[in-house]
Amino acid sequence: MKTDLIAIAPSHLLSLDSRLKSLKAAPLPLEEVVFSFDLCWDRSSENESGHKWLCETIADVFNSHIRAIEKYQ
Repeated sequence: MKTDLIAIAPSHLLSLDSRLKSLKAAPLPLEEVVFSFDLCWDRSSENESGHKWLCETIADVFNSHIRAIEKYQ
């Protein structure tokens, strides 16, 4: 399959799945890339079990990705 699509991701991801072997990696023409994620919610929902679960799940996902990235640095 040919495409003109582009993605920005850590280069080590190419080695994690054999289906990605045909993709090419190139350095970004930037000094540093910084991402910020902000979550907002009403304080009255903080004690709801569903809200607590969602916050914990989001934190777990990001923490596991951060650990994986730090492993390759």
